[in-house]
Amino acid sequence: MEFVEPIRDVDKINEIKTYLRDKKQREYAIFMLSINTGIKVGALLNLKLVNVFQNGKIVDSLVFEDIGVEYILNESVKDALLRYISTRSIAETHIDDSPLFISQKGGTPTEKAIYFSMADVFKEVGMDEGHYGLQSLPKTFGYHAILQGIDTTLLLKIFNKKQPKILYEYLGISEDERKNTKVIMLNW
Repeated sequence: MEFVEPIRDVDKINEIKTYLRDKKQREYAIFMLSINTGIKVGALLNLKLVNVFQNGKIVDSLVFEDIGVEYILNESVKDALLRYISTRSIAETHIDDSPLFISQKGGTPTEKAIYFSMADVFKEVGMDEGHYGLQSLPKTFGYHAILQGIDTTLLLKIFNKKQPKILYEYLGISEDERKNTKVIMLNW
């Protein structure tokens, strides 16, 4: 199996965000959700509209009870979801069991379809060198979270890994990057 890299370059992340926001609302919402929460694309494609849109607004958090994690949705994610949902017909937004993400044919898009769409985006922004795919999105979250000092214990749970060393390898974090990681301290 080929190693899929996180997106390490913050400028590239911003370039992708701009490209998607301007051209592909569905992929923009998927991208923003995954890089801000670490949720895998496959799990995002299983979401129903009611999971994120209630009483005419985007919810504050998503709960995945099977892993016991509540994901707080920041304003960037909420904006991306609202932008995407506003592209859908009013009738679609009133069906509780309607998939959150829909294909051109009206059903749930496949991971393969999202993969090909994102592969085109990676090429468009000059990321055709390297190994990028759908797993790059949650890995990007984890990579930057570790480097910013987010608690490894939470990330082990999110990524279903048993040991920090395995998590670092999965996220593509080098020994030098680990040595330079700062831990966030609380200031009571």
